[in-house]
Amino acid sequence: DEYRYFGRYVVTNVLVQSTYSYLDGYEKAGPYEVEGSYTFTAPETVTAPNGITYACDGYTAETQDGIGWTLHESGTGNSYFYETSAGTVRLTWKWKPVSGLRTKDDYSLDDLSQAGLALHYDGLLNQGLGEERSTTSTKWVNLGSRPGMDLTRATAGSDTSKHGSWGEKGYAFAGLAQFNSASGLAWPATFSAQAFIDAKHANNTHANGNYIAATTWSQFGMQIYGAQKVGRFNVQGTSNIDKCPNFATDDGINYMTAIHDAATQTAVAFEGTKAPTGGSAADGYMHFDTFNGIENNQFRLGGWGGGPNIQNLTGTIYAFRYYDRVLTEEELVRNRNVDAARYFGELGVTNVVVAVEDGSGITATPAPGAYFVEGSHSFTASGSAGIGYRLSVPDGNGGWTTLNAFVEGGSYSYDKADAATPPCVKIEWRVQKPFVLVVR
Repeated sequence: DEYRYFGRYVVTNVLVQSTYSYLDGYEKAGPYEVEGSYTFTAPETVTAPNGITYACDGYTAETQDGIGWTLHESGTGNSYFYETSAGTVRLTWKWKPVSGLRTKDDYSLDDLSQAGLALHYDGLLNQGLGEERSTTSTKWVNLGSRPGMDLTRATAGSDTSKHGSWGEKGYAFAGLAQFNSASGLAWPATFSAQAFIDAKHANNTHANGNYIAATTWSQFGMQIYGAQKVGRFNVQGTSNIDKCPNFATDDGINYMTAIHDAATQTAVAFEGTKAPTGGSAADGYMHFDTFNGIENNQFRLGGWGGGPNIQNLTGTIYAFRYYDRVLTEEELVRNRNVDAARYFGELGVTNVVVAVEDGSGITATPAPGAYFVEGSHSFTASGSAGIGYRLSVPDGNGGWTTLNAFVEGGSYSYDKADAATPPCVKIEWRVQKPFVLVVR
């Protein structure tokens, strides 16, 4: 009846998804009803419309535990055999880039990892996909997969100047506001969360300025209340300074990732998730403090603490995402670049910087600049005799350390799969200086 009248299944036992929204297996993403058994398959390689070639990097199969998903099986091939005895299963195809080059103009919301995305609050799309952005709304609309999870703003005090307002890229908290979900939420034990935040101030106090902070007794920004944990970022407070997400970057923007893997009961740290400097891959992440307890089973985005429940948070939250699965490092880096490109028109993580020696007459392809290589890519240069390059790697202090002597030739291939390839490298195209033999 459901299929005939509404074109849908009511009973499904396999949900298919992908770590790239625009890459599918031979069975398109969505729910399926399997009777008996069935083998799901995916292409070994595929070239996407963006010109990047991807290879199937295996899969994960998770089973439903009533609240979230628990890993049941993982494999490295491009086929998965399902039997109904496994119950309800979520099959996630994983992909890895094989070759291609990305610039800031190549990233869009489609590149954001969407597999397992339960909540997505986006400052640029505060009223939802395809809707005109509002500057007066008291809702922060959820772009994820949970209907009814829009956040409603609550304010405290009669001073409306401290209630905050929508800015160009997100909600600018001014001290006495927060956004709340409904109560009674249940959260899985395995999760990934990412926050993109304006923290442009050298002094991490709550007195003034445009930055994220709260009083000694307040908790910063976001809390996830669940049956098994209360996770929160804590900012400002001398007794908790080690937990402050005050990552100093050139532009003052904080990018934080928290991951908890229920299978190992550990917080997972990945490099490359924070805005880098000098073109280098970033290090570090911001963890959630995890407590065992139950409080409201609610999600909040804002500031609160001792005394009134709504207080003392200033600064702009651009975006927040919550996944019911552990993201891979590749997904985290990709998400970082999507955010940086959409919000600031730049790359957040780069691994190749191209430079040309002044006065050399060399034309580099691509042109001088910072790039992110997906898998591998060949860089070329032309226009002068004796052309070649010198490679450098970040020295950790914003500069570069020469990696090798001059190499003659107009081509260099960067391959992330090669263990000898540096995480970040600068190619400086140069002209070989002629040797002068002086006879005395």
